[in-house]
Amino acid sequence: MQTAFLFLVAVVAANLNVANSRRFSLLERDDPQEKSKGFSFGSPPKSILSYPSFDTGVLYIPPVMLTTNFENVTLPPLGQRFDYFNSSQLGNQTAWLNGYKLSNFSFTSPPYPDSLFQPHYVTYGLSIISDESLFETFSQPNPVITVIDSLYGSGYIESRSFSYVVNSTDDVLFGEIDHGKYEGPLKKFKSYHPWSEDEQGFSHPTILLDGIAGKNLSAYYPIPMEITDGRWQLPDELYYPLFDHFQRTYGMDDDGMLSCSVLNSTEYISFYFSGEEYRVQAGSFFGLSISPNDTSSSFDTVPNENSTCGFVVGQIDEFTTGISAELFLGQYLVVDYDNMEIAIAPTATKSKPQTIEIISTGIPSATPAKYFTYSEVYYSCSTPDLVGEREVYSTWYHPSYSFYTGERYGPSATESFYSTQTSSAPVTSAEPTSTNTGESTNHSTKTGSSSSSKAAGNIQTTGGIFAFVTFFLSALMIL
Repeated sequence: MQTAFLFLVAVVAANLNVANSRRFSLLERDDPQEKSKGFSFGSPPKSILSYPSFDTGVLYIPPVMLTTNFENVTLPPLGQRFDYFNSSQLGNQTAWLNGYKLSNFSFTSPPYPDSLFQPHYVTYGLSIISDESLFETFSQPNPVITVIDSLYGSGYIESRSFSYVVNSTDDVLFGEIDHGKYEGPLKKFKSYHPWSEDEQGFSHPTILLDGIAGKNLSAYYPIPMEITDGRWQLPDELYYPLFDHFQRTYGMDDDGMLSCSVLNSTEYISFYFSGEEYRVQAGSFFGLSISPNDTSSSFDTVPNENSTCGFVVGQIDEFTTGISAELFLGQYLVVDYDNMEIAIAPTATKSKPQTIEIISTGIPSATPAKYFTYSEVYYSCSTPDLVGEREVYSTWYHPSYSFYTGERYGPSATESFYSTQTSSAPVTSAEPTSTNTGESTNHSTKTGSSSSSKAAGNIQTTGGIFAFVTFFLSALMIL
């Protein structure tokens, strides 16, 4: 009995050492991303002004770059021009991203360095490529390798993933999540990027939208939506209700023009994803008009109540629907392409300790959204379109529920906009009801368990070990 007890203690001690060692290696390891953020170029590396983008998957490098110390750095000659260049270096110089030495990556560069409004910063893409055939053109003889695929192929990250404080300049972590960046629950959604490509062929983080709501506005039309840098692209079923809403409420004309006073509106439009609500101000759907017939505005004017603004939401088909990242301002966004998950949480308002965790088998510590389980996509047969062979969506389904904006946010200065048409009625259906009339194939996402069992990720805890010890010590005392 004494021998068994000593053996048990030895096993427990060994497990604790392994757990502590693994935790140390993950949370306190020498991580290049902790020392450097953004794009660097040359030897020694010079830090270049750089920004992340959902609207591309590759590096966008201008002919003349500006360092963070406001020095000019010139891109070496590129030779024969292609849409995208594949390289392991830029000329004879090394490129770095977040401290990682880049190899086997693709980039694009404008051909005219003196063109008007030429940016002097580098853009690095957060999208990937789901269908390489879209890039097989005469002007692009080589495969296009995205930033995330390059980092993954070099072994720097364990899954094609990133985390990001939306619209921050240099806060992207590739292959990792920082639990100190957010507060409140980290809500998990399914990602539908394999069924979504933009006009360039890149697959954005894509989330299933249930519908939208506002003052005397409610439109239910579940459809996957790409997250874009700033574009709103809605199908007819959502575009027309929103357009009509601004005509009724703000006097917008049939051409989508109205006074720029709309930019000062306190109304919010709510977007619902798997039962979770996110809001954006009504003015986000308008921009200063630069129409030749509008003499009150130009590029160098600041909009005011006497200026004319235009409705900037695009009316588009179901293949390229999109929502602006402005909807998620103040949110911490985590995307795991390989495990087809997206997670969103409010950004921390107070300073919190940095807690870095590797993303490998799903997004750690994420709680499934209210209707995560029921978020499924169906599609019918492939059919040709302007881009090529693409799947045509036929049906998505969800339990029907009330778009009650007060449920999440409670009383606010804008609650009166919703009080006339919303209710706190409970969910009317506990199970999803499909309205599909034809035969279709269910392509559910590859998410594994919908619970947060993946939450442990690569951080190993010792709670289970202590439970194991308690159980066996109790058994020994009985003996």
